[in-house]
Amino acid sequence: MLAFSYKESFELLSLSGGKKVLIDWPDYPKLKMRILVAFAWCLLGAVACVCATWMVAKSLQPLFGVTLMISGLLAAAASTATIALARFSLRELLGE
Repeated sequence: MLAFSYKESFELLSLSGGKKVLIDWPDYPKLKMRILVAFAWCLLGAVACVCATWMVAKSLQPLFGVTLMISGLLAAAASTATIALARFSLRELLGE
């Protein structure tokens, strides 16, 4: 999910082709900030999953590790869905 979010974020924010009109759009800074926040949540979810895997492997509070893993996956999934929906909306706005 992290790789998908990075790829889609980079593509959404790149101003190539027909997307050059976005730089003049008054809400472009909001779009950019929301995409960056969604990517940060996805990164936080990935870190939580790595920590949870380590906790379960070391038998250090495995129940909390599983809870952390589920929370990390849900955070990453929600942020990835947000970026995907932004991509669909941008395609509609630009008529691609």
